[in-house]
Amino acid sequence: MTGIALGVLLIAIVVGAIYAAKRRRDPDWLVEPSVAAPTGGSDVSVLRVAIDGTTSKFVVRELERITTQYSGAELLRETGLLLRRVREEWIYGGAINDPLRSLAEAKQAFASHVAEAKSARPGAPGSADPRAAVVVSIIVCAQGELVTVSQASVVEELRRALEAGAYRSDLVAVEVAWSACAASELPTRYPELIAIAASTEGKIRCANCGGAFVAELVTCPHCGAPARAA
Repeated sequence: MTGIALGVLLIAIVVGAIYAAKRRRDPDWLVEPSVAAPTGGSDVSVLRVAIDGTTSKFVVRELERITTQYSGAELLRETGLLLRRVREEWIYGGAINDPLRSLAEAKQAFASHVAEAKSARPGAPGSADPRAAVVVSIIVCAQGELVTVSQASVVEELRRALEAGAYRSDLVAVEVAWSACAASELPTRYPELIAIAASTEGKIRCANCGGAFVAELVTCPHCGAPARAA
């Protein structure tokens, strides 16, 4: 190998090592800003669900596990599964649908939404109100249009958005954050949220996680504990 060829090879190795190190420091991004977005631009959405405080301990524990173990599409999929398990405890739901824009602009918007969602993020509901609602925020950025959630049928559209997003091949980044909030403060703090009516007729609450379910079940569908009234 000539001296010139050896020098080129060494430069390539160094550049590759620097790039790999950068990727390890920035694991949330699934694609680089230089990658061209499809025609129509990139999209950012914030899906938000407020869960009744009776299930808060279980939900926070599961969110801590999920966000530690998963990232990207798997993080979105596992979070969606968790939220569907506690569907009976949803008290508010909504979304922020950003306009399509360039990938670089979408990444900036994504970072802004993440910072906002995490700015009021305690690890668990406040000690002053241990049954405060848990607001789960799922921030998604993709190279293409995401499912739009409207006020017409918020529950069904949130479910559809969570399921559709988890199997996309063009995801750029996914982040999940949660915070505690008194139910009375939800409409003011999160104006995009819409109240969800949930029927508890003929249901009991799990003594382990507080989730509501039909009395005929022998185990809690949320956490798997033996069914018994709380």
